[in-house]
Amino acid sequence: MVSAAMQFGAALSVALVGGVFFSLAPDGAGADKVKSGFAVACLMIGIAMAIAAILSRRLAVTVAVDGAKLRSQARSSTATTE
Repeated sequence: MVSAAMQFGAALSVALVGGVFFSLAPDGAGADKVKSGFAVACLMIGIAMAIAAILSRRLAVTVAVDGAKLRSQARSSTATTE
């Protein structure tokens, strides 16, 4: 399931970034239009990477906190059963 979601996300991002690039720099466009299209595409990729980094950091913190709570509960239940 995770692999399918990653593949879908990759395909969607390629379609979006490519669509924006080619709408800004259509076939036969001059160097200036290609340059601006490339800059916007790079900016979109950078923003997507920043969002992914923020979300993965939040997920790591959430998992760490949940793991600490589970370990604490396991210790307290072990101590009460002994």
